Amino acid sequence: MNTKEMARRGAEDAARGEADPFFYQHYYHYRKSFNRTRRQNQPQIWVIPTTIASIALIVVVVLIVGVVRSTLTPASTKANEKAAVLAPTATPVPIFLTPTVEPQRQAAMMEALSTQGQARVGNLAGKALRGRAEPSLKAAVVASFAEGDVVQITDGPLEADGLRWWKIQGPSGSGWSAERSPNGDLWLTPAP
Repeated sequence: MNTKEMARRGAEDAARGEADPFFYQHYYHYRKSFNRTRRQNQPQIWVIPTTIASIALIVVVVLIVGVVRSTLTPASTKANEKAAVLAPTATPVPIFLTPTVEPQRQAAMMEALSTQGQARVGNLAGKALRGRAEPSLKAAVVASFAEGDVVQITDGPLEADGLRWWKIQGPSGSGWSAERSPNGDLWLTPAP
């Protein structure tokens, strides 16, 4: 058999859907014709390149994450985001904390605190006033005083870290405490 005959026979076997194992293994032109004819008779499957498939997958994932995130975001956050979008040039307004006691009364109270006097702990928003080993913000905390406690002033005042410090003694122990917070809230007021 010549080359053309082998190719014709390979095409016929491919059309039938059955290859002759001997010819397929031993004759190049038979195998080539068989494979080509078989490929032509099969339906074409479109193969998407890997890069396009990867990009499409990333876009789908980003869209899904966005939808899930928007459904899980609380309404208040959405309102804040809308407000931020609507007013991008808004200037933040500073909030000044005012002392709970008028300035004149506050000045009288400061002078009324003295060694061997008593003071009431206050203006802590439910937190405890820390008593430190020394009059310094870096000193170790050795006692804590609850809001409303009446304490005995045993020493002071001393100026340190920009604050006025008094050594006080109460139910939980003794330590140095600042008279007021850095923003001006009065923590120690004269007790009757």
